[in-house]
Amino acid sequence: MRQSKREQVKLDQLQEKLLEVARRNPPSDHVPPGFEHRVMARIRAWAESDRTPLWIAFWWRLAMGALAVSLLLMVLSSDLLGSQQSQLPLNEHLEVAVFAPIDETTSSW
Repeated sequence: MRQSKREQVKLDQLQEKLLEVARRNPPSDHVPPGFEHRVMARIRAWAESDRTPLWIAFWWRLAMGALAVSLLLMVLSSDLLGSQQSQLPLNEHLEVAVFAPIDETTSSW
């Protein structure tokens, strides 16, 4: 996106005004005694008590294990079902799977 010269001039003027105000108001040199030590102590305490990396590693290992088991079961089930129902096309497999719970011939009432 290209800016016009007029917009660029306005941005330059705004930048100059902001820099001028910042030069007139320098930051304070007053810092409470021991401030940096307190901040660093809190950071160290937080880092020592934070167990998040352990939990992340645990859940990733668990997820990878579950993925491996599901892939193995998928391969095994496709091999077993493929040999038994290979004469049915894929759309009929889907129809059988969807309508199996509402099959009226197996209803006991």
